[in-house]
Amino acid sequence: MASMAHFQGRLYCMPHHRLTCWECLHSINAGISGHIPNPETQSGIRCKQSAFIVEPKFEMFHNTSAILGFHCGLSPEDQVKLADHMLPQFHTEFNNQPCEDCRLCYFSPGGQLTTHPSHICTNMERYVQVAIRPYKFSRTSNQIECSATFFFGEFYPASPMTASYVSKSKPDECSMDWNLDNAEIASVVECLRHVEKKLVPYRKSLVKDYLYTNSEYFAGKSWRFQLVVYTQLNEHVLKTLLEAHKLKFSKSRKAYIDRNTIGLAKKVFPASEERRYRISSFIYRINKLALLGIQVFFVHTERDPDHIKARRSFWEQPKGQVFPQAAFNESEYNDDQGQYDEELREDDLLDGDDLRDPTGHAGFESVETSTHHQSGGNIFDSP
Repeated sequence: MASMAHFQGRLYCMPHHRLTCWECLHSINAGISGHIPNPETQSGIRCKQSAFIVEPKFEMFHNTSAILGFHCGLSPEDQVKLADHMLPQFHTEFNNQPCEDCRLCYFSPGGQLTTHPSHICTNMERYVQVAIRPYKFSRTSNQIECSATFFFGEFYPASPMTASYVSKSKPDECSMDWNLDNAEIASVVECLRHVEKKLVPYRKSLVKDYLYTNSEYFAGKSWRFQLVVYTQLNEHVLKTLLEAHKLKFSKSRKAYIDRNTIGLAKKVFPASEERRYRISSFIYRINKLALLGIQVFFVHTERDPDHIKARRSFWEQPKGQVFPQAAFNESEYNDDQGQYDEELREDDLLDGDDLRDPTGHAGFESVETSTHHQSGGNIFDSP
Protein backbone atom coordinates (compact mmCIF):
# COMPACT_ATOMS: atom_id res chain seq x y z
CA MET A 1 0.00 0.00 0.00
CA ALA A 2 1.28 3.45 -0.91
CA SER A 3 2.44 5.48 2.07
CA MET A 4 1.12 9.03 2.50
CA ALA A 5 3.09 9.58 5.71
CA HIS A 6 5.44 12.25 4.39
CA PHE A 7 3.56 13.45 1.31
CA GLN A 8 2.73 17.14 1.58
CA GLY A 9 1.87 17.99 -1.99
CA ARG A 10 -1.26 18.12 -4.13
CA LEU A 11 -2.50 14.66 -5.07
CA TYR A 12 -4.99 15.54 -7.81
CA CYS A 13 -5.10 18.10 -10.59
CA MET A 14 -7.66 20.76 -9.75
CA PRO A 15 -9.70 20.91 -13.01
CA HIS A 16 -10.19 17.15 -13.50
CA HIS A 17 -9.37 15.58 -10.11
CA ARG A 18 -6.92 13.11 -11.66
CA LEU A 19 -3.77 11.62 -10.15
CA THR A 20 -2.21 11.70 -13.62
CA CYS A 21 -3.51 14.27 -16.10
CA TRP A 22 -1.73 14.84 -19.39
CA GLU A 23 -3.75 17.99 -20.03
CA CYS A 24 -2.73 19.67 -16.76
CA LEU A 25 0.75 18.08 -16.75
CA HIS A 26 0.06 16.74 -13.28
CA SER A 27 1.17 13.26 -12.14
CA ILE A 28 1.66 11.92 -8.61
CA ASN A 29 3.01 8.39 -8.35
CA ALA A 30 4.14 5.88 -5.76
CA GLY A 31 7.58 4.32 -5.99
CA ILE A 32 8.32 0.60 -5.83
CA SER A 33 8.60 0.82 -2.03
CA GLY A 34 5.14 2.34 -1.80
CA HIS A 35 6.51 5.72 -0.71
CA ILE A 36 5.06 8.76 -2.51
CA PRO A 37 7.79 11.40 -3.01
CA ASN A 38 6.92 15.07 -2.92
CA PRO A 39 7.18 16.86 -6.29
CA GLU A 40 9.22 19.73 -4.86
CA THR A 41 12.08 17.50 -3.69
CA GLN A 42 14.94 15.93 -5.66
CA SER A 43 13.98 12.44 -4.45
CA GLY A 44 11.45 11.78 -7.21
CA ILE A 45 10.95 8.52 -9.05
CA ARG A 46 13.89 8.13 -11.44
CA CYS A 47 13.97 6.60 -14.89
CA LYS A 48 16.69 5.88 -17.44
CA GLN A 49 17.01 8.13 -20.47
CA SER A 50 16.70 5.03 -22.61
CA ALA A 51 13.03 4.90 -21.57
CA PHE A 52 12.32 7.77 -23.97
CA ILE A 53 13.97 6.26 -27.07
CA VAL A 54 11.52 5.62 -29.91
CA GLU A 55 11.77 3.86 -33.24
CA PRO A 56 12.91 6.28 -35.97
CA LYS A 57 10.24 6.91 -38.57
CA PHE A 58 10.89 7.45 -42.28
CA GLU A 59 7.29 7.98 -43.28
CA MET A 60 4.80 10.35 -44.81
CA PHE A 61 2.17 11.63 -42.41
CA HIS A 62 -1.14 9.84 -42.93
CA ASN A 63 -4.09 8.40 -41.04
CA THR A 64 -2.44 5.32 -39.57
CA SER A 65 -4.08 3.49 -36.71
CA ALA A 66 -1.24 4.53 -34.41
CA ILE A 67 -1.65 8.22 -35.19
CA LEU A 68 -5.42 8.17 -34.81
CA GLY A 69 -5.30 6.02 -31.69
CA PHE A 70 -7.67 3.26 -32.82
CA HIS A 71 -5.75 0.65 -30.84
CA CYS A 72 -4.92 2.56 -27.65
CA GLY A 73 -7.60 0.73 -25.64
CA LEU A 74 -6.37 -2.74 -26.58
CA SER A 75 -3.93 -4.96 -24.77
CA PRO A 76 -0.28 -4.71 -25.90
CA GLU A 77 -0.60 -8.15 -27.52
CA ASP A 78 -3.66 -7.11 -29.54
CA GLN A 79 -2.06 -3.79 -30.50
CA VAL A 80 0.78 -5.68 -32.17
CA LYS A 81 -1.68 -7.95 -33.96
CA LEU A 82 -3.65 -4.99 -35.26
CA ALA A 83 -0.54 -3.32 -36.59
CA ASP A 84 0.00 -6.29 -38.91
CA HIS A 85 -3.41 -5.97 -40.58
CA MET A 86 -4.96 -3.49 -42.95
CA LEU A 87 -7.52 -1.30 -41.19
CA PRO A 88 -10.64 0.11 -42.82
CA GLN A 89 -10.23 3.65 -44.12
CA PHE A 90 -11.25 6.14 -41.44
CA HIS A 91 -12.02 9.76 -42.24
CA THR A 92 -11.18 12.34 -39.62
CA GLU A 93 -10.89 16.08 -39.30
CA PHE A 94 -7.35 17.42 -39.28
CA ASN A 95 -7.05 20.49 -37.11
CA ASN A 96 -4.17 22.98 -37.29
CA GLN A 97 -4.02 24.79 -33.96
CA PRO A 98 -1.79 27.85 -33.66
CA CYS A 99 -1.08 28.64 -30.00
CA GLU A 100 -0.56 32.32 -29.25
CA ASP A 101 1.12 31.43 -25.93
CA CYS A 102 3.64 28.94 -27.37
CA ARG A 103 3.76 30.70 -30.73
CA LEU A 104 3.94 27.24 -32.27
CA CYS A 105 1.44 25.49 -34.53
CA TYR A 106 0.24 22.13 -33.27
CA PHE A 107 -1.66 19.43 -35.06
CA SER A 108 -4.62 17.48 -33.76
CA PRO A 109 -6.06 14.43 -35.56
CA GLY A 110 -9.71 14.37 -34.61
CA GLY A 111 -10.27 18.11 -34.57
CA GLN A 112 -10.30 18.56 -30.77
CA LEU A 113 -8.56 21.68 -29.48
CA THR A 114 -5.63 20.98 -27.19
CA THR A 115 -4.67 22.71 -23.94
CA HIS A 116 -1.62 24.96 -23.49
CA PRO A 117 1.15 24.07 -22.82
CA SER A 118 0.48 20.34 -22.98
CA HIS A 119 -1.21 20.23 -26.40
CA ILE A 120 -1.75 16.51 -25.96
CA CYS A 121 -4.12 14.92 -28.48
CA THR A 122 -6.80 12.30 -27.90
CA ASN A 123 -4.29 9.59 -28.91
CA MET A 124 -1.89 10.76 -26.15
CA GLU A 125 0.58 12.29 -28.60
CA ARG A 126 1.42 15.89 -29.44
CA TYR A 127 2.49 17.14 -32.87
CA VAL A 128 4.52 20.24 -33.70
CA GLN A 129 4.50 21.44 -37.30
CA VAL A 130 7.25 23.12 -39.30
CA ALA A 131 7.21 24.21 -42.95
CA ILE A 132 10.46 24.57 -44.92
CA ARG A 133 10.21 27.34 -47.52
CA PRO A 134 13.23 27.81 -49.85
CA TYR A 135 13.29 31.31 -51.31
CA LYS A 136 16.75 31.75 -52.86
CA PHE A 137 19.40 29.62 -54.57
CA SER A 138 22.87 30.97 -55.29
CA ARG A 139 26.31 29.73 -56.21
CA THR A 140 29.96 30.41 -55.60
CA SER A 141 32.91 28.73 -57.25
CA ASN A 142 32.62 25.69 -55.01
CA GLN A 143 29.23 25.89 -53.30
CA ILE A 144 25.53 25.72 -54.09
CA GLU A 145 23.48 27.60 -51.49
CA CYS A 146 19.83 27.23 -50.52
CA SER A 147 18.31 30.01 -48.39
CA ALA A 148 15.19 28.82 -46.61
CA THR A 149 12.95 29.83 -43.73
CA PHE A 150 11.66 27.27 -41.25
CA PHE A 151 8.16 28.41 -40.27
CA PHE A 152 6.70 27.13 -36.99
CA GLY A 153 3.48 29.04 -37.48
CA GLU A 154 2.08 32.23 -38.98
CA PHE A 155 2.42 34.72 -36.14
CA TYR A 156 3.19 38.40 -35.87
CA PRO A 157 5.73 38.91 -34.54
CA ALA A 158 7.19 35.66 -35.78
CA SER A 159 7.46 32.56 -33.63
CA PRO A 160 10.72 32.57 -31.64
CA MET A 161 11.45 29.21 -33.28
CA THR A 162 11.03 30.46 -36.85
CA ALA A 163 14.50 30.77 -38.37
CA SER A 164 16.25 31.26 -41.69
CA TYR A 165 19.40 29.45 -42.75
CA VAL A 166 21.71 29.37 -45.74
CA SER A 167 22.55 25.69 -46.34
CA LYS A 168 25.43 24.71 -48.61
CA SER A 169 26.29 21.73 -50.77
CA LYS A 170 29.10 20.79 -53.11
CA PRO A 171 28.39 21.02 -56.84
CA ASP A 172 28.78 17.77 -58.73
CA GLU A 173 28.67 16.82 -62.40
CA CYS A 174 24.92 16.44 -62.63
CA SER A 175 22.06 18.63 -63.79
CA MET A 176 21.20 21.99 -62.28
CA ASP A 177 18.04 20.60 -60.67
CA TRP A 178 20.03 17.73 -59.18
CA ASN A 179 22.45 20.21 -57.58
CA LEU A 180 19.63 22.41 -56.29
CA ASP A 181 17.97 19.33 -54.80
CA ASN A 182 21.22 18.54 -52.97
CA ALA A 183 21.20 22.03 -51.42
CA GLU A 184 17.53 21.66 -50.54
CA ILE A 185 18.21 18.33 -48.81
CA ALA A 186 20.92 20.15 -46.82
CA SER A 187 18.22 22.63 -45.78
CA VAL A 188 15.93 19.83 -44.56
CA VAL A 189 18.83 18.37 -42.56
CA GLU A 190 19.50 21.79 -41.03
CA CYS A 191 15.85 22.09 -40.05
CA LEU A 192 16.08 18.79 -38.15
CA ARG A 193 19.24 20.03 -36.41
CA HIS A 194 17.44 23.29 -35.54
CA VAL A 195 14.64 21.26 -33.93
CA GLU A 196 17.15 19.42 -31.75
CA LYS A 197 19.18 22.48 -30.76
CA LYS A 198 16.42 25.10 -30.40
CA LEU A 199 12.92 23.59 -30.30
CA VAL A 200 13.70 20.87 -27.74
CA PRO A 201 14.95 23.30 -25.04
CA TYR A 202 12.11 25.69 -25.94
CA ARG A 203 9.46 23.03 -25.33
CA LYS A 204 11.16 22.18 -22.01
CA SER A 205 10.95 25.82 -20.94
CA LEU A 206 7.27 26.07 -21.92
CA VAL A 207 6.15 23.29 -19.56
CA LYS A 208 8.51 24.08 -16.69
CA ASP A 209 6.14 26.37 -14.74
CA TYR A 210 3.09 24.11 -15.31
CA LEU A 211 4.59 20.71 -14.58
CA TYR A 212 3.66 19.13 -11.23
CA THR A 213 5.01 15.61 -10.82
CA ASN A 214 7.29 13.34 -8.82
CA SER A 215 8.07 11.17 -11.87
CA GLU A 216 11.08 11.75 -14.12
CA TYR A 217 9.37 9.77 -16.84
CA PHE A 218 6.23 11.92 -16.79
CA ALA A 219 8.35 15.08 -16.73
CA GLY A 220 10.29 13.88 -19.76
CA LYS A 221 7.14 12.97 -21.68
CA SER A 222 5.52 16.33 -20.89
CA TRP A 223 7.65 18.27 -23.38
CA ARG A 224 8.31 15.61 -26.01
CA PHE A 225 6.45 15.69 -29.31
CA GLN A 226 6.23 14.25 -32.77
CA LEU A 227 7.41 16.46 -35.61
CA VAL A 228 5.46 17.00 -38.83
CA VAL A 229 7.67 18.52 -41.56
CA TYR A 230 6.11 20.16 -44.62
CA THR A 231 8.60 20.07 -47.49
CA GLN A 232 8.58 21.09 -51.15
CA LEU A 233 11.34 18.65 -52.11
CA ASN A 234 11.00 16.83 -55.40
CA GLU A 235 8.72 13.86 -54.67
CA HIS A 236 11.19 11.30 -56.08
CA VAL A 237 13.99 12.78 -53.97
CA LEU A 238 11.79 12.65 -50.86
CA LYS A 239 10.93 9.03 -51.64
CA THR A 240 14.63 8.15 -51.78
CA LEU A 241 15.28 9.95 -48.48
CA LEU A 242 12.59 7.89 -46.79
CA GLU A 243 13.79 4.56 -48.25
CA ALA A 244 17.58 4.89 -48.13
CA HIS A 245 17.94 3.69 -44.52
CA LYS A 246 16.83 0.23 -45.74
CA LEU A 247 19.20 0.19 -48.73
CA LYS A 248 22.89 -0.29 -49.45
CA PHE A 249 25.01 2.20 -51.38
CA SER A 250 27.18 0.72 -54.15
CA LYS A 251 30.43 2.67 -54.46
CA SER A 252 31.12 1.33 -57.95
CA ARG A 253 27.65 2.02 -59.34
CA LYS A 254 27.10 5.29 -57.46
CA ALA A 255 23.62 4.16 -56.51
CA TYR A 256 21.48 2.92 -53.65
CA ILE A 257 20.60 -0.72 -54.19
CA ASP A 258 17.38 -2.44 -53.25
CA ARG A 259 18.13 -6.16 -52.96
CA ASN A 260 15.81 -9.12 -53.16
CA THR A 261 15.67 -11.95 -50.60
CA ILE A 262 18.67 -13.76 -52.09
CA GLY A 263 20.85 -10.65 -52.22
CA LEU A 264 20.56 -9.74 -55.89
CA ALA A 265 20.03 -6.13 -56.96
CA LYS A 266 16.47 -5.61 -58.12
CA LYS A 267 16.25 -1.80 -58.18
CA VAL A 268 18.69 1.13 -58.09
CA PHE A 269 18.41 4.74 -56.97
CA PRO A 270 21.29 6.67 -58.59
CA ALA A 271 23.24 9.00 -56.26
CA SER A 272 26.40 11.03 -56.64
CA GLU A 273 28.86 11.16 -53.74
CA GLU A 274 27.41 14.52 -52.67
CA ARG A 275 23.87 13.13 -52.76
CA ARG A 276 24.98 10.12 -50.70
CA TYR A 277 26.50 12.40 -48.06
CA ARG A 278 23.32 14.48 -47.86
CA ILE A 279 21.12 11.39 -47.54
CA SER A 280 23.37 9.91 -44.83
CA SER A 281 23.21 13.21 -42.93
CA PHE A 282 19.42 13.11 -43.18
CA ILE A 283 19.26 9.56 -41.76
CA TYR A 284 21.65 10.57 -38.98
CA ARG A 285 19.39 13.46 -37.92
CA ILE A 286 16.22 11.34 -37.97
CA ASN A 287 17.95 8.70 -35.83
CA LYS A 288 19.30 11.29 -33.42
CA LEU A 289 15.85 12.78 -32.83
CA ALA A 290 14.48 9.27 -32.23
CA LEU A 291 17.09 8.81 -29.47
CA LEU A 292 15.57 11.91 -27.86
CA GLY A 293 12.08 10.44 -28.15
CA ILE A 294 10.97 12.41 -31.21
CA GLN A 295 9.59 10.77 -34.35
CA VAL A 296 9.47 12.70 -37.62
CA PHE A 297 6.80 12.54 -40.32
CA PHE A 298 6.70 14.33 -43.66
CA VAL A 299 4.06 16.05 -45.76
CA HIS A 300 4.85 16.86 -49.39
CA THR A 301 3.53 20.19 -50.66
CA GLU A 302 3.72 21.80 -54.08
CA ARG A 303 6.40 24.41 -54.68
CA ASP A 304 5.14 27.90 -53.97
CA PRO A 305 5.75 30.83 -56.39
CA ASP A 306 8.81 32.07 -54.45
CA HIS A 307 10.43 28.64 -54.63
CA ILE A 308 9.74 28.35 -58.37
CA LYS A 309 11.06 31.87 -58.96
CA ALA A 310 14.23 31.11 -56.96
CA ARG A 311 15.01 28.09 -59.13
CA ARG A 312 14.42 30.05 -62.32
CA SER A 313 16.57 32.94 -61.09
CA PHE A 314 19.42 30.54 -60.51
CA TRP A 315 19.79 30.19 -64.29
CA GLU A 316 20.36 33.94 -64.60
CA GLN A 317 23.33 34.06 -62.24
CA PRO A 318 26.92 34.14 -63.59
CA LYS A 319 27.81 30.68 -64.81
CA GLY A 320 30.80 30.06 -62.57
CA GLN A 321 29.84 26.40 -62.45
CA VAL A 322 28.83 24.42 -65.52
CA PHE A 323 25.95 21.97 -65.13
CA PRO A 324 25.89 19.34 -67.89
CA GLN A 325 22.97 17.17 -68.77
CA ALA A 326 22.01 14.95 -65.87
CA ALA A 327 24.47 12.15 -65.29
CA PHE A 328 21.60 10.40 -63.51
CA ASN A 329 18.12 10.56 -64.99
CA GLU A 330 15.58 11.44 -62.31
CA SER A 331 13.09 9.16 -64.04
CA GLU A 332 15.18 6.30 -62.67
CA TYR A 333 13.58 6.96 -59.29
CA ASN A 334 10.35 5.44 -60.61
CA ASP A 335 9.57 1.91 -59.52
CA ASP A 336 9.68 0.48 -63.03
CA GLN A 337 13.13 1.86 -63.83
CA GLY A 338 16.67 0.81 -63.02
CA GLN A 339 16.03 -2.93 -62.77
CA TYR A 340 19.12 -5.07 -62.25
CA ASP A 341 19.41 -8.75 -61.50
CA GLU A 342 23.03 -9.40 -60.72
CA GLU A 343 25.04 -10.39 -57.71
CA LEU A 344 26.57 -7.71 -55.48
CA ARG A 345 29.95 -7.69 -53.75
CA GLU A 346 29.68 -6.92 -50.04
CA ASP A 347 32.97 -5.00 -50.04
CA ASP A 348 31.43 -2.58 -52.56
CA LEU A 349 28.46 -1.72 -50.35
CA LEU A 350 27.94 0.87 -47.62
CA ASP A 351 25.03 1.10 -45.22
CA GLY A 352 22.48 3.75 -46.12
CA ASP A 353 23.39 5.81 -43.06
CA ASP A 354 27.19 5.54 -43.50
CA LEU A 355 28.56 9.06 -42.83
CA ARG A 356 32.06 8.54 -44.22
CA ASP A 357 32.99 11.72 -46.07
CA PRO A 358 35.93 11.11 -48.41
CA THR A 359 35.64 14.51 -50.10
CA GLY A 360 35.32 16.55 -46.86
CA HIS A 361 32.70 19.18 -46.00
CA ALA A 362 34.61 21.57 -43.77
CA GLY A 363 33.34 25.08 -44.51
CA PHE A 364 29.96 23.83 -45.72
CA GLU A 365 28.14 24.33 -42.42
CA SER A 366 24.76 26.07 -42.58
CA VAL A 367 24.63 29.71 -41.46
CA GLU A 368 21.68 31.29 -39.67
CA THR A 369 20.53 34.66 -41.03
CA SER A 370 18.62 37.41 -39.23
CA THR A 371 16.08 38.10 -41.99
CA HIS A 372 13.03 35.84 -42.32
CA HIS A 373 11.37 35.39 -45.66
CA GLN A 374 7.66 36.19 -45.62
CA SER A 375 5.37 33.20 -46.10
CA GLY A 376 2.74 33.27 -48.77
CA GLY A 377 -0.51 31.33 -48.58
CA ASN A 378 -1.25 28.55 -46.13
CA ILE A 379 2.08 27.11 -44.98
CA PHE A 380 0.44 24.03 -43.46
CA ASP A 381 -1.61 22.39 -46.19
CA SER A 382 -3.68 19.48 -44.91
CA PRO A 383 -2.02 16.05 -45.16
